[in-house]
Amino acid sequence: MKAIVAALIFSIIPLSAFAGWSDFDRTDKILFSSVVVSQIADGLTTAATIKNGNGIHETFAWKYGASHPSPGRLWTVKAAELCLAYVVAGRLSGPYRKAFLGCTAALLIYCAANNGLSFSITY
Repeated sequence: MKAIVAALIFSIIPLSAFAGWSDFDRTDKILFSSVVVSQIADGLTTAATIKNGNGIHETFAWKYGASHPSPGRLWTVKAAELCLAYVVAGRLSGPYRKAFLGCTAALLIYCAANNGLSFSITY
């Protein structure tokens, strides 16, 4: 599982050659990093949901090809979504890029939270 997450993260490096990473300012890089982290969180919570015997809701099962996709298929789709977000962001100009990346990260955080991601502080 750790290898899959590492592969997902390092899949971003070659994309910088054609999507214009050099055009990203500091805020864009931070926002894209939040998209990567939230995509990984969503993937981990989705994988946990599947492992617990629950399926993916039929609204989203089409993109995985099944309501109980294999881990390989799940992470392949997650990597493809991340690559697509990177390419789209690279083609947008400054304010539109920031809005796109911010909304994408927020949507992924919402999806992860819907899958059971929770934060708590215990004393």
